[in-house]
Amino acid sequence: MRNRIKFMGIQWIALFIYLLTISVLEILSYHYEMASILASRIWLLMGAFLLTVFVYESVKEVNFSVKHNEITGLVCFFAMCVLLLIYMCSPNLATLSFESPQQTGAAVKAFKNSDWDYTGRAFLGDRYPNRQYLLTAIPTMIFGRSVIALRAGFAYLFFIGMISVCLEFRAWLRKKEGADGKYALIAISLLFLSPILMEYYKIFEQTLIPVCLTMMCIASFLRFLRTNDVISLLAVSWAGCMLPYSYTPSFSPAGLLLVMLFLCLVGYWSKYCGLPALSAKSKAAVVLLLFNITVFLFYGLKLIKGTMEAHDTDAITLKGLIDVLVGFITDSDYAFWGILSLVAFAYMIYSLTGRGKFHNFLIAVWVFGTAFISQYLQGYIEYSNPGPILQRNMVVIPVVITAVFFLAYKHPTLFLHRISNPVVSIYFAAVLGVGLFNLSREYKAMPLINYSKPMHYLIEDAIETIPDMNISADDQFVLCVVTDNIVLRNIKDYATYFFPNAVCESYSSEEFTHLENNDGSIPFLIYSDQGISDKIDMEGREVAVPDFTWYKYIFCKSADESWGQVP
Repeated sequence: MRNRIKFMGIQWIALFIYLLTISVLEILSYHYEMASILASRIWLLMGAFLLTVFVYESVKEVNFSVKHNEITGLVCFFAMCVLLLIYMCSPNLATLSFESPQQTGAAVKAFKNSDWDYTGRAFLGDRYPNRQYLLTAIPTMIFGRSVIALRAGFAYLFFIGMISVCLEFRAWLRKKEGADGKYALIAISLLFLSPILMEYYKIFEQTLIPVCLTMMCIASFLRFLRTNDVISLLAVSWAGCMLPYSYTPSFSPAGLLLVMLFLCLVGYWSKYCGLPALSAKSKAAVVLLLFNITVFLFYGLKLIKGTMEAHDTDAITLKGLIDVLVGFITDSDYAFWGILSLVAFAYMIYSLTGRGKFHNFLIAVWVFGTAFISQYLQGYIEYSNPGPILQRNMVVIPVVITAVFFLAYKHPTLFLHRISNPVVSIYFAAVLGVGLFNLSREYKAMPLINYSKPMHYLIEDAIETIPDMNISADDQFVLCVVTDNIVLRNIKDYATYFFPNAVCESYSSEEFTHLENNDGSIPFLIYSDQGISDKIDMEGREVAVPDFTWYKYIFCKSADESWGQVP
């Protein structure tokens, strides 16, 4: 017993040292390369440690469900995960984004630097923190470049966030005597009801990262309230410090997290949850944690300075504010809440009318504040239509679901009603149906992807063709696209990831007159949506894809060392 108490004391001391160390290193990383190298390694090692804890807790929960004959809920949740995995692995169910190859491609390149470009920026002229893309590049670094590895870099973060929140919901229900654990699965399944969230899941690019990190922060914060242990504070620190180094909307949940941690210090959560007051060492740890996240928030803001400029302040009017809020509430531009709006806005009305607790009112104000601010922060591009900007608000979705869950949790009898297995099965069948509908519909929030599908098929065909040209994806060759469709002339965006050393060229049919550098010094792979045989004296091969046809022209050494099309 004495040794255990001693070990627990060492854990807390180690936590204090860790929080101070990474805070100091974060400051020094912008001035000294060695500090940046050390900080990047500590960051990744801590992430790997927390991932190990996550896997252990997940396996333990599955084992618990099997032992207690809670198979139905487990199978239903597994079915939801399988649906998401199918969209990640299927070559044609989701269109390849033209942004994610640039983001992950930059991180793969950054891993070659001594400090992994830990404090650097990337994407769209170096506008966003590169640190977030290092996470998305991990599957690629392990398994190599592929469409699935590219998508997995974003999907695994979503799975970690979603499952972590579900695990915490289950753990809290076990604290409530007689509560049915199936309510946790029902709560987390509400994510599938949001059309915009499912759409951006299958886009697999940086707009999904803030939602994933927000869910990780929710899970680790709930664990801290429940257990008051060192691991939960490490998790809050890691996820909370990543928020400022993610896509810009992450600053909103970062601010909310700081407020929620401050409420811990004043005893709000202990009173609300009916838990013992925080000990002196716990309060000291929370103070250090507030300092820790604030340091990262400060330097994260400095790093992206210029990408959060507001629109012309003359445009900010009462009518403009009303229009933004109406669009946010009614899905007038495209579906944001979907069926989930029935739950979300019942909670908003309840909270804003003062019927809930202080944190309910705070969250409701934060939700609408996020919607308003995201509308008037210009970002890197100015939209003429306010609709597409609503994707910046996706961070509010898991927060609202969590708030609704705990509102129901505090009800004296609501979660005590047992749910039969047939009812659970019917409910999840309906949720899977809605989720499948949201995943399978055309892209509405980012409609440009609907028109870039031919590039998805081009890249897949190029990946298959490269080995036949006696070269690898890492070799230098010319990858050329000839088309009059301006949407299909961004081949470089994709090649950054899939063919990092390729020389990318794109022409209109009028600009392309003949094949340059055709002396055999470098292989060519040309795609055109119209015949150009008369210009290069070579017959093209049809690459038939749904509702489109590419003509492929290959100019490279064949097995007999001659030049021309591969036999």
